[in-house]
Amino acid sequence: MRTRNSLAVFLCIGLSQLAGAADHRASIRTATEGPRATIESPIVGYFSSSTGLVAIEGISSAAHARSLAPIAADRVVLPPGQMYQWQERDGRVYLAQLPPSRASEVISDAWSGADIIAFNSSASAAVLDRAGRLQVISGLTSSPLGVRQIAAPQGAGDVTALAISDDSTVVLAATSTGVYAASGDGDWRLVTAGSASAMAFVPQSHDAILARTGGIYLVKDAVSAQWLSDADSPIAIAASDDGRLAVVLNAAGREALVIYLQTAAVTSLPLGAAAKDLQRGRDGTLIFIPAQGISPWLLDTKSGALSFAPELPDLAQGR
Repeated sequence: MRTRNSLAVFLCIGLSQLAGAADHRASIRTATEGPRATIESPIVGYFSSSTGLVAIEGISSAAHARSLAPIAADRVVLPPGQMYQWQERDGRVYLAQLPPSRASEVISDAWSGADIIAFNSSASAAVLDRAGRLQVISGLTSSPLGVRQIAAPQGAGDVTALAISDDSTVVLAATSTGVYAASGDGDWRLVTAGSASAMAFVPQSHDAILARTGGIYLVKDAVSAQWLSDADSPIAIAASDDGRLAVVLNAAGREALVIYLQTAAVTSLPLGAAAKDLQRGRDGTLIFIPAQGISPWLLDTKSGALSFAPELPDLAQGR
């Protein structure tokens, strides 16, 4: 059963809140003059923009976005929970700390330049696709290791989406012909015909959510798919860290579909500006990565509140 609510979404940060955030930021800068300032606002999450890494500071219902110094990397990928960053530079893969620092650890056998990188919900494992070959990396971040390589389903070089379970034993791969599941060394079985634009495992489970043009489906135990909701041009999907709900970035980035997995109820939340991706930040916050600029929309999966995190002006300028 589907319940669609047409919600009038108000900005959770008004002018007074923005002014308060600016005053707070100014006080932090005043108290931490000099290049070694270390006191910072709480971090809701990060995302990559065309100008570099962006920090979202505050709390999910009253946050602002701030550009950080550019990172010297060819590629930066942020896993769910965003406790570290996957960096690629000069053909090598590194795990670097967040907040950004120079400390990093190389993963000697991980592929650089993969076409697709997908992490499990705990960010302890990843699966990579490169030209029809898949690589599974486990042990992130304590002892990263490339544990196995397998061929894509039917040797296909047209993988459109990947997902890996929290225990890293099950991999889902979507191609132009269907969605396939594999465990062990890659004995693929067809789960459902037709491709998928995005997939994500439910935390601590072998169940997964997949999105394709026309519908959202629940994949039970990586075996069979059952319909959950209509969809229109879905482009990304993320499950809450407690496994209670899944959120689909729908309508080419202009709508969030919140799917409550126990009841199959669906709520539609229109976004005030188009997003290009959806990532799980910290403490139950989902980040809708803006298609333009660096001011994201945020969804607090604990309260269900949708809010806006405007870019905070650099108060150091003009001083």
